[in-house]
Amino acid sequence: GALFSLLIIPAAPLAAAYFEAPALSPVLRWMGFSIFINAVGSVHLVLLRKELDFSRKLIPDMGNAVTRGAVSIVLALAGMGVWSLVIGHLAGAAVSAFLVWRVLPWRPRFTMHLPVARALMKYGLPVMGMEILAVLNESMPSLVAGKALGLAALGIYSLAYRLPEVLVMGNLWV
Repeated sequence: GALFSLLIIPAAPLAAAYFEAPALSPVLRWMGFSIFINAVGSVHLVLLRKELDFSRKLIPDMGNAVTRGAVSIVLALAGMGVWSLVIGHLAGAAVSAFLVWRVLPWRPRFTMHLPVARALMKYGLPVMGMEILAVLNESMPSLVAGKALGLAALGIYSLAYRLPEVLVMGNLWV
């Protein structure tokens, strides 16, 4: 998580240049920090999922959603613009990481067994590569639409693209 967060720092100006929007660079840099925050609680969330302990998993999930929404709305009403979304996102991720560490008492040990690490890397690197390719494949229409039509149109396109997904997943999730 820390490595990917750090990779966003030099990549952010490139994305800003691609979209011809210099204000995008600091936004992306701060949003990149959420990768690290989410990584802090990711093992805990996976363990809760593995144990099928969805009642305890609900606590950090709801904490994230409520915090993100409340902070974003309050800051938007205060006139913070896009930063209300950025700060809300980071606050939600931080609350989720804090809560998941509270509901699951497991703590990582900072030891490494090289044979196990090699086996995990042998399996995990191709999986991670496929996930990266899947994200790039899924993001390609947005990258093209944003470049061709501008960021305002990209925002509308993104909402229109995700709306059916949100409606279907909202019903299936319940």
